[in-house]
Amino acid sequence: MPQPPCFPHYLVVPTTGAPTERTVTCQYFLVDDEGHWISVPATELYTYARDFIVLRQPDHAQAMRHVPSADPTLRLFAAVAKTRDANHRMPNLMAADHRELVIPVYPKTIRSAILIFERHDGAHFGELVATTDPDVPHGGEGSPGTGIGCGPDGP
Repeated sequence: MPQPPCFPHYLVVPTTGAPTERTVTCQYFLVDDEGHWISVPATELYTYARDFIVLRQPDHAQAMRHVPSADPTLRLFAAVAKTRDANHRMPNLMAADHRELVIPVYPKTIRSAILIFERHDGAHFGELVATTDPDVPHGGEGSPGTGIGCGPDGP
C-alpha cells in the first residue's frame, strides 16, 4: 500500500530565560527513523514542497533529554503568521491543539511567524510569552527523508 505524503513535522522547544522576559527563544528539530533529534535553524523550517508545516512541542521530560535548558513553564498556545512580499488569503492566526499547530505556506512564499506560549506557574495560567521566529519558506531541497519529520509519531 502506498505511504501517505510526508508533511514536515518539527519539534519546537522553548528555552529558559530571565523570569521577567516577555519573549522566548526556541530550538527546532526534526526526528529521524531511529529517534535522533536533528537540530534545524529557525530560518530553515522548510515545507519541502508541501503547503504547510506542523510544529509540535514535545512533553517536558522528552525535551529535557535533548535540550537541558527547556522551559517547563511554557506551553505552545498559538502562532501569528504573515506572508512576506505577497497578499495571499492565508490564515494569520493558528491555535495550538494539544501542543501542536499547523502553519500554511503559499507556494513560492515565506511566512514570518511569531509563536505564542502560555506560561503556567504550577496549575495557574500566568501570562502569554512570544518568540520572534521562525520564518517558514515554501520549498527546500529534496524532502526531509523517509520518516524524518513525518507524521505525528515521527516526531
